[in-house]
Amino acid sequence: MIWSILSPEDGDEREELDRALHDIDASPDRAAAIVAAAFIERHLELALKARLVQDDTYLKDMFRSSGPLGSFSSKIRMAYLLGICSKETTRDLETIKNIRNAFAHDVLIAGFDNQRINDLTENLENATVNLVIRIVGHDDVPPQMAFPKEASTSRERFIRASQILMFQFVTNKKRHRKPRESLF
Repeated sequence: MIWSILSPEDGDEREELDRALHDIDASPDRAAAIVAAAFIERHLELALKARLVQDDTYLKDMFRSSGPLGSFSSKIRMAYLLGICSKETTRDLETIKNIRNAFAHDVLIAGFDNQRINDLTENLENATVNLVIRIVGHDDVPPQMAFPKEASTSRERFIRASQILMFQFVTNKKRHRKPRESLF
């Protein structure tokens, strides 16, 4: 990964990201999909909370499992509406959520070699490469982040897209704006 983007004070985030990336790489397919999505959802929630008024009572209510922002899907949509992520990234987040849900709710899906999962991971490639270009700031995608379609498996496409999104959330956490003052 491009660790130079993380500053020395980002030690905890870097350690958490390293641990998550290792766990995902070392896990069987189902666990890798669920762990990656859980990490992404957690950091998406943190990004949303950073934009909202810091009232623990209301935040807890909004983000509880049955609350308005309790589902991964509602967090993704709200992040898009608040400008936290682009339409392209929103599509990737929805694809990752759909892959997680397929693994979590369909016991017949054992791995990334499943046709449904393969079809979903095909949607990740172009958006992920474009996200890397935005992260790096130029058109030279680092080789460790680029993955040619013909050389990638579904698992590799999913893991690479997840890694990039995870990295994006961790490195951009300081850019999440605090809420404005109340109008009245």
